[in-house]
This record gives sequence, C-alpha cells and structure tokens, in this order.
Amino acid sequence: MSKKIIFYYCLLVLVQTTINSRPLHDAVRKGDIEIIKQLLSRGFLGLGTPQANINERNIDGCTPLHIAVREGHKAIVRLLFEYDVVVDIQDNNGYEPLHIAAMKGRTIISQLLLEHNANKDAQNMKGSTPLHIAVWSGYDVIVQQLLDSGANINVQDKNGWTPLHNAAVAGHDMVVKQLLERGARIEALTMDGWTPLHNAAWKSHESIVRLLLTYGADPTPQTTESRKWKGITLPAGLSPADIARLNKHVGLSHLLLSAVAPYSLPVHEKDTSSVRLPGETRFKRSRSQGESSAMSLATTEHPDFRGYPKTPESIITSSQSRFIDNIIGAFKKDDAHRLYSLLENSTDLTMRNPENNTMVHLAIFHGAYACLSSLLEWLTCRGAGDVLLNAQNNDNMTAHDLTVYIGDETMAALLEKCMTLDKVRGKRRAE
Repeated sequence: MSKKIIFYYCLLVLVQTTINSRPLHDAVRKGDIEIIKQLLSRGFLGLGTPQANINERNIDGCTPLHIAVREGHKAIVRLLFEYDVVVDIQDNNGYEPLHIAAMKGRTIISQLLLEHNANKDAQNMKGSTPLHIAVWSGYDVIVQQLLDSGANINVQDKNGWTPLHNAAVAGHDMVVKQLLERGARIEALTMDGWTPLHNAAWKSHESIVRLLLTYGADPTPQTTESRKWKGITLPAGLSPADIARLNKHVGLSHLLLSAVAPYSLPVHEKDTSSVRLPGETRFKRSRSQGESSAMSLATTEHPDFRGYPKTPESIITSSQSRFIDNIIGAFKKDDAHRLYSLLENSTDLTMRNPENNTMVHLAIFHGAYACLSSLLEWLTCRGAGDVLLNAQNNDNMTAHDLTVYIGDETMAALLEKCMTLDKVRGKRRAE
C-alpha cells in the first residue's frame, strides 16, 4: 500500500475521538480524490474500518460538501453527489453549501447545487438567503442563476433587508439594475424604515441613487427608527437627502432634494407661505427670497435625466471654460493646494459658468470644505469676497442661499465669517 493510504489509516485511528478533525473533511480540504473514494467505499486496507459518514459535521457544523464548495473543488462536489449526500444541511451559523457558493463566487458549483435541488431560499441565522449573499458580493452570474431558478427576489432577512437593500449598500450598479429589471420592490422597507434609496445615500453611491430615481424610487420617505453608524446614532425621521447631508455629500443631497419636486404639487397650487423643503425643519432660511429660488432650482428640467430635475453635476459639466473645469477638478478632490495654484494663475476671480454659478457656488455643490475655506480667504484678501458672496446664479440663489437650501451649517458658517471680515475691512478702508 502507498505511504499516503497508510498515513490516512493511522490518522483515522488517532482522531476518532477528536472533536474537530475528520479524515474525510481533511481529504476534501486537500482535494485528494483518491482518499475520498477510499473513505466512501470499502474503508482502509480492507480491514473492516467503517465507511466515513458523508454527512458528518465537524465542530463548526460543516459537512464535507460545505468544505468542497468553500475550497472550490468542483470534481469533489460532483463525486459527493454520487453518494447519499445531503445538499441542504446547515452549519452552526445556518449556512448551507449554496450560501457558501454564493459567498465565494463559485458559479459552476452553485449551478450544480441548484440542479440537485438545493434550497434557493434557505436562510442562515441572520435570515440571509443565497441571493442576499450573492448580491452583497456582487456576483451577478450567481444572482442570475438564483433568479432563473425561482429564488424570492423580495425575501427579507431578520432586519427586513431585501437583496436590493444589500446591493444598494454594497455599491454594485449592475446587480441593482439586474434586480430592478426582474421586479425587485424599490420601496421595500427595513425594520427601521429604510428604503434601498436610503441605503445608497448612506454609502454615497451616487450612480445607484440616480439609477433608483430613474426607476421611480420615491425620495420622500423618512426612516422610522434610529440606526447606529460610525460611532454615532442616526435619528429617526431622516429622508435620503438628510442622510446624504449627514455624510457630507452635498452634491448627492442636492440631487435628492431636487428629485422631491415630481412628488409635489405644482407651485401655483400651493400656499407658498407654507411650502417647506425637505430637511428644513432643522435649518432656517436667511432670506425671504430663498423659498422661491429654491423651488425654481428644484423644478428645472434635466435634459439627460428623464423627468427629474437638474443637478449640480449637470450644471457644472456644461461649462466650456478650461479654468472652471480645472477648478472643479480641485473641488471634487477637495484639494486646497491645487486650488491655490490655479487661483495664483487666474486673471478673473469673478468668472462664472453659463448658469452664472461662481466658484463659491461650485465649491458648495461639491462639498469641498477645505477648498471653500481657502477660496474665501483668498477672495477676502483681494477684496472680492463681498462681490462673489452676493452674486446670484440663474436660480436667483446666492452662495448663502445655497448652503441654507442644502442644509449645510458648516459651509454657512464659513460664508458668514467671510462676510463679517469683509464688513470689518470695509469699515477700516472707509476710515
């Protein structure tokens, strides 16, 4: 007999009373088909050693099939199917082999499991199905396999999350679109009242926010319970725009606020004295004209965004000015050093894009805190701060109007500080 077989026979004798180690599990882990066949047929050396239990579980609750799937041993999975293997057995955490295939991206093995009637809607201890896991990992082929086999696309885990919630958080655009095209409920709510749109805003996935809005997601629902995140507690009553703002993504917050317009009555049908923009309960307008200008901005049509309003990004990218484009590049990365270099070589600090947005407007649109602070200091030192801070864009909004509309108190404070310094310096010059 080969030394390898003798070794495994000795191993079998030594570990029969050991909790975690099993000869069949070890052979499967190593991908040793020869030993696996020996263990599953006549035993070692023909000495009457009992055949290994193909469904035996180790200390983690894993069977040989769990291990073969995890290690990606396709030939061994096929071999195990020739024996009396249980496909739907769970480990200690409730994971079945199909869960593991979805987690590891084992497309061929997942198809084999489905062909052998694996439970496509099996839930682990957290209530997650193989579809939840495949979506989270971004394995679109396995997602397609599961959906084609009839997996429940709207199944909820123990926290109420559907696969679409998972995809929105994980940031997998293709999978989000895949789920939406197959009929996923776009307004599904978690236990704490979060929609997939809330989740996408939470993780600042702008492309997914746009995709969800394109498919008709309602931007107005508010969360019903608080949620802990990054060491802080997010309160209940937050819209997707509120969440984007708390995450310091000003452009995304603006996009979501603008998208509220199609869900509202036309302005002429309302009492404008009572019109309130989303999130406005926390912030006060600085000017009486803010309401009309904000509503104008929110209802402007976007030529490339069917039925939805214009966003800061669409305004910005329409500019043909090389200088403005470079400035925007600095704003997107919030690179104050690059901005300083660009300003040093600028001859016109009051330059605007076609929508009459100044550099200050654009810095606010992109949430560029460091750049805005440097820009305001630069402008103030050159006596141009007052001019740009009072400048209005085509929506009749000053920079300060914009910060109030978006609800960014930090940027509003920077602007107010700059205006105060301008007034002081103006008095000194007058004296």
